[in-house]
Parts: sequence; structure tokens; C-alpha cells
Amino acid sequence: MSAEIRRQLLALMGPSSLGGPLDQSTFLSPEVCKMYIKGACMHDLFTNTKKDMGVCPKMHSPKHKEEFEKEVKEGKQFPEIEREWERTLGNCAAECDNKVRQL
Repeated sequence: MSAEIRRQLLALMGPSSLGGPLDQSTFLSPEVCKMYIKGACMHDLFTNTKKDMGVCPKMHSPKHKEEFEKEVKEGKQFPEIEREWERTLGNCAAECDNKVRQL
């Protein structure tokens, strides 16, 4: 139980919330949820539904989301984030389609 709470706290508040070193990560860091900074994490979208995925294992930080949005406004493009976004949404849609076909 405490491990789950620790993971949730880390996801919401970052490593510095537990007295660790200050967070030096950027929105491109591997521990940051790219779906969250792009718009919406699947773990958050389907909370309390049959498709509930639990807590996202990656970090959701408003700081990283703001950094990403600022870079995009300046005209920078991040094709790797776009590809991950499209792949994740496509997989989710395919899973839902398969469940509908099984009914």
C-alpha cells in the first residue's frame, strides 16, 4: 500500500516531494509522461471506468507541460512525441473496437 502511495506522490509532485534532490528533468526525460504533456494521459481519461488503467507510472508535472507548450508555441516540433501520441491513441481505439466486436 505504501509503495502505491509513494508512486502516486512521485507522479503528482515529482522527486523533490519526498525530500529527494530537486527535479532536474525536462519534458523530454524518459520518466515524464508524453501523453500528459501532449494533452491527456490514458490513465487519467478512463479513471473509474471499465477501461481504468490505474495510476500512470510516469511523471505528470504541470511544469513539464508548460515547458512543452512554450516550445511548441515557439515553433519547435517534436515528431517522436507526436508518433507516441498517435500510436497510443490508435492502440486504444483498436482495443475498444475489438471489445465492441466481441459483444
